[in-house]
Amino acid sequence: MKKSLAKYFAQYKNINLSAVTPAVPLVDYVDNSDLKKVLDEIFSVDPVSGLPQGDYQYYMSSAGNPVVKQWLENNLLHPRMSSAGSSVEGVTDDLIFEMSRKSGESVSDYQARLTSLYDSAKAEYEKYLSEIKSE
Repeated sequence: MKKSLAKYFAQYKNINLSAVTPAVPLVDYVDNSDLKKVLDEIFSVDPVSGLPQGDYQYYMSSAGNPVVKQWLENNLLHPRMSSAGSSVEGVTDDLIFEMSRKSGESVSDYQARLTSLYDSAKAEYEKYLSEIKSE
């Protein structure tokens, strides 16, 4: 609310509003990098709807810059591998479900459940190794 309008409200009639500190203005960070320019073009506001555009919307539109579309294809629209090189290939839906946090499960309960799964898998693996060595 503007300070000038506060005088019309009974609860503010006798309050000295000059003592209220103004909001600290935000510092505008200037970034002129090429990446910033590309991302500003992709995620700009749609002039017709007033809503922000997304990468898929920009990629699918006929008005998009072909160079930017190629950049989207190379950087955003393909599956990414983690730096550890892990992949979801070979991981069953059952394992994903078992390792996922359940609805209503607290973080500590989830951690305890995963720890117990790890401990039981480790015990089974060590048992398997000892059986192989004994043969």
